[in-house]
Amino acid sequence: MTTRGLISPPSGWAGHKLFRVFLRAPRPRLPVPPTQQALGSGRFFVRALSINEVGCVIDAGRSARPEVARLSMELEMASYALVDAAGNRLFPSVDDLACFEDSRVVDAILDVARPLLDIVSPTPFTHYKSEWMHMLTKGAGDVTNQRAAVLICHCRDISQAGRVLRPDRYFGVPMSELTYGQWWAFEAARAVLNVK
Repeated sequence: MTTRGLISPPSGWAGHKLFRVFLRAPRPRLPVPPTQQALGSGRFFVRALSINEVGCVIDAGRSARPEVARLSMELEMASYALVDAAGNRLFPSVDDLACFEDSRVVDAILDVARPLLDIVSPTPFTHYKSEWMHMLTKGAGDVTNQRAAVLICHCRDISQAGRVLRPDRYFGVPMSELTYGQWWAFEAARAVLNVK
């Protein structure tokens, strides 16, 4: 999905804090620094993409000409990720984002979104999952997260047919709206507590 290489967990973050970011419901998000003027005035966030939205980003790259595939994917990601304080998308479609006549505006918006997305919306296509899982597992085991880890890892159905994992219950969203980061936090909590 990216030509930048796989992304490691952010070095300036502690595992316990990153774990808590991924426990945010309905989706993890990070604030856009107020010093970033590309989006205008207001309080804005970059939210994690759902697994379905990640698929749409990949589709955008596949359907674009090779020379613009990466840009198409970045525009698609930014259109899904940039939201206001209420969670409303700032750019409901890629066309809304790509309509700026000055390409420097689009570049500035992508420059705001890209580093925050690298943190809040990891995927197995763009990130070193094993490194992220190691950090999240340490975070799930931290004393500040123990209760949350217990709560999330026990979100499952148990029947005669077996166990069905149900992290959607913790986050209060349909399974299709979960993010990779939320799934990884769920897996990390289960690993720490050795829940099968």
